[in-house]
Amino acid sequence: MPNLPDEHVWISGPRRAGRSAALAALGAGRLAVDADRRRRGPYSGVGSVLRALVPAVLATNPDLIARHRIELLCAAPE
Repeated sequence: MPNLPDEHVWISGPRRAGRSAALAALGAGRLAVDADRRRRGPYSGVGSVLRALVPAVLATNPDLIARHRIELLCAAPE
């Protein structure tokens, strides 16, 4: 499983450039999740998290992914 920080930081702002600069200032190793309400809202955020976590879990625990295949495909079809 990827090494994820044990805290989260909420970055919001009117412009993507400002949000990207704030994320870059935090340093590497952060999982960036965009849950923009104008796109798919929380579904975008869940899809981003799954795209980051599922490949690592699949490599170490494929049975877990197989048991939750339908839920995963509903949230992140690709």
